[in-house]
Amino acid sequence: MTHRTFGAERLSPTRAPITFDFGIYGEETFTVVPETMLGDCFDLADVPDPTPTNDLEAARACARFIERMLDLADRPRFKAALYRIPSSESMVIVDCATWIAGQVSGFPTRPPAGSSRGRGPTGRTSKPRPAGRHASKK
Repeated sequence: MTHRTFGAERLSPTRAPITFDFGIYGEETFTVVPETMLGDCFDLADVPDPTPTNDLEAARACARFIERMLDLADRPRFKAALYRIPSSESMVIVDCATWIAGQVSGFPTRPPAGSSRGRGPTGRTSKPRPAGRHASKK
């Protein structure tokens, strides 16, 4: 029989706690456990992009992610804070989950605000045409 243990060779360095608050919806501070679990990352990746028809569903999934990322002592206060955030402001939860994911992963989950969206919908392609094929002149 062959056996191998994965992850025993590399231990994660101890990281400083990450904190956040909801500002006008309650200035209490919540502490995030700085090491995310793989299953939590998978769950967050499965959250649908918020649209006007599913923003509540996306916010609920993000709230579950945030709750699992919190220090155990902060979870009841977080649940109470959800009752102070108006439903019209559900994107606060999505933005918070996105920020937490970026903090614990070490890389941003969204492109920077000044980042280009790529080639515009109009204009020439950068892909050259094969030799011998020209646009027809009809």
